[in-house]
Amino acid sequence: MSTGLITDTRITHATPTAFAAKQVSRDFEPEIAADLINGVSRDKVQIMLGGGGRNLIPESARFSDIPGCEGIDPAVDGSSQREDERDLIADAQDNGFAVACDGAQLAALPENEGTKILGVFARSGFPAFPERAEVAGVPSILDMTQKSVSIMEKNPTASS
Repeated sequence: MSTGLITDTRITHATPTAFAAKQVSRDFEPEIAADLINGVSRDKVQIMLGGGGRNLIPESARFSDIPGCEGIDPAVDGSSQREDERDLIADAQDNGFAVACDGAQLAALPENEGTKILGVFARSGFPAFPERAEVAGVPSILDMTQKSVSIMEKNPTASS
């Protein structure tokens, strides 16, 4: 069955990844990111939507340096928190994930059987509500959930 993480905090935060990562501390978010993309959860979580770009991008990069993320709102941009040059967004693409950096990109992604999505919409967590509505490109929890359900409904279930 399909599995997804949807959050308005970092996708590497302890709460959304409690079942999907194997690290000794919730503070090891760059390592949790690697678990999600290349490690213990590789191919186990098909949809990941939220913030946390800082844990996925190379140490020398800003979130807006990532291809496709160039036009993100400055309120959700920023530098990496990694201490290496690993680009886990590129790794996710290599693993078959479609990537979205804003709500319009998310809405445009295909909704086919087997679609895998990594949507990263902020360097860290989303802006606080209600200020979030003033930040261009940050999708709502409802938008992320509807997109995820639309995709997951097309995927075979364990009883299929």
